[in-house]
Amino acid sequence: MFKIKNINFYLLFIFIQSIPAMNPPEDSLKNLVLQGIDFSLNNLFTEAEQVFDQLILEHPRDPIGYFYKAATLQAEMLDAEDFRQEKQFYELAERTIQLADSLQKAG
Repeated sequence: MFKIKNINFYLLFIFIQSIPAMNPPEDSLKNLVLQGIDFSLNNLFTEAEQVFDQLILEHPRDPIGYFYKAATLQAEMLDAEDFRQEKQFYELAERTIQLADSLQKAG
């Protein structure tokens, strides 16, 4: 569990650092993010994951969908105290970092 918290702080730092390199999110993207966050905060993890999967499909080069899906998996694992999705969490985290780094270098 400690490793998951550490990587989440790192992800958040990288994501925040890359924000200036990103274009402002379009309204549909922003609305999907807010919808997914709302689902996650209400423990509707399956619905949140579906929203973030849609973001990943529609914006595969944007770290935002990967970041929020990883955050949703983390919340779900911590809530249930079941860490079977840890591998997927780390894969999403790594993809988020790669994409954020690319955006930062391009910006």
